[in-house]
Amino acid sequence: MAFFRPTESSRTVADFRVNGHPVASFAEVEYPPPMIATRLRTRSLSPTLLVGPKLKLARARQHIEETARLWREYGDSKPFRDGQRFGSDGIEVIWISITHPPAVQISIAAGDAIHNLRSALDWLACDLVRRNGKTPAQNTGFPTSDGALRGLEPLIAARALSLLKRVRRAKRWNEALWALHQLDIQDKHNQILTTAAATLNVETMVGMPMMGMTDAGQLTIGAIPPGGRPFPGSRGRRRGLPSVVLTPGEEHEIYRFTPTIHEYVEFGADLVFAGGPAEGEPVINMLELFAHGVERMLVAAERCLFR
Repeated sequence: MAFFRPTESSRTVADFRVNGHPVASFAEVEYPPPMIATRLRTRSLSPTLLVGPKLKLARARQHIEETARLWREYGDSKPFRDGQRFGSDGIEVIWISITHPPAVQISIAAGDAIHNLRSALDWLACDLVRRNGKTPAQNTGFPTSDGALRGLEPLIAARALSLLKRVRRAKRWNEALWALHQLDIQDKHNQILTTAAATLNVETMVGMPMMGMTDAGQLTIGAIPPGGRPFPGSRGRRRGLPSVVLTPGEEHEIYRFTPTIHEYVEFGADLVFAGGPAEGEPVINMLELFAHGVERMLVAAERCLFR
């Protein structure tokens, strides 16, 4: 699943070949729908309801701020180097390197944020059980599967069950909560691996043969003029471009240009998850996404069940 990274769809925009041999395949670009742009309705929440989960959420946000601060400090140390060179075949190559790795404290802070967010959801589930006049069991927690929801059903009220079922039907939010759950398990048994990685996006515009358009919007026939683009112009993203984990002291080749293709190349470096269910996703964006999802759960529970 991709939450922030553009990905390629199954639809092919163009396949390039040289002497009959495949060189590059470009797919239609898909951008994940935004999940944190929806604003919460303005309404004050009671400081006496769901106190435990709210404190856990607040603590998680402190850890998210710490993660972001440590990453900024790493960037301020000027660890990144990048450049271009020509290979022995004359093809232009982009490379990037780092002088030293990010501090391990970044992973620790991110893991603490994840654990507090997951704990806030488990605490919410126990509060729903107590709200129904029953006592939570030792393994009572927020359900991340249909089986776990069925196990919780006898302990919570009908309105609470309806709320949790709506969450299970919300595919994207359910994917985010599942990723949070899996990362929490990873953090409990092993360090969550965050790393600096080179991020890369390569796109091209494909049109009808010998048809182009100038930057002023004039249609041309023949060679595409400088600054122009193909007509009608379908944008495609090059397939198979994973993030490149950066090792200190090594120059990592991140892209090799194809001379026969006019390509738009964007690259940079970001803090990403090195493994697990969110591999390759930007860490700070994902933590903010998780915090937003937990907040929405608490807001919905208080409004629907505790008023």
